[in-house]
This record gives sequence, C-alpha cells and structure tokens, in this order.
Amino acid sequence: MSTRKAAAAVIAIAIKQAQAGVDYSPRTGATCPCCGAEKLGVRNTLPWSGTMRVRFHLCSNPQCLLAQLKQGIKSVEIDSGAERQPTAKASCARA
Repeated sequence: MSTRKAAAAVIAIAIKQAQAGVDYSPRTGATCPCCGAEKLGVRNTLPWSGTMRVRFHLCSNPQCLLAQLKQGIKSVEIDSGAERQPTAKASCARA
C-alpha cells in the first residue's frame, strides 16, 4: 500500500469514528476518538429525544487530525435518571 493510500485510510477511519459517536457525560464531557483530548467544546446541541441527547463537538488540539480537518465529533448522552422512576409510595397513614 502506498503512503498516500495509507494516509487516506487513516483519515477515513478517523472520520468514521467521529461520525459514529462517543459517549458524553455531564461530568467529564466528550473525548476525541482520534487524539484522546477530553472535555471537547460543544458546537451544537440537539433537543432531547426520549432519554437520548446528541451533541456535536470540535477538537481543540491543533495536532489532532480531526481538528485540522475541522471534522465535527458526535457524542451521545443517555439520561440514566429516566430509568429510575419513583415507585408508588407506601401509605404511611395509621389505622
């Protein structure tokens, strides 16, 4: 494989990883799938769709391939609190 083809393959893989999405945590943010930079800046946030919210980020690491390409990185947040719905309260009334 030529150097040019190898570079194109690396670029294609990095873009696919960015488009596939990474996990998002309100506490730690999103991590770049290419260089590992943490707490990426948010470019766009979509509204909640059920228990899921999608955001798009840009990596700020100037040495990162995705940052150089200005490729957005998708992140997905799952609302884990929605799974813990309160159960029916027991009656505390005395007879």
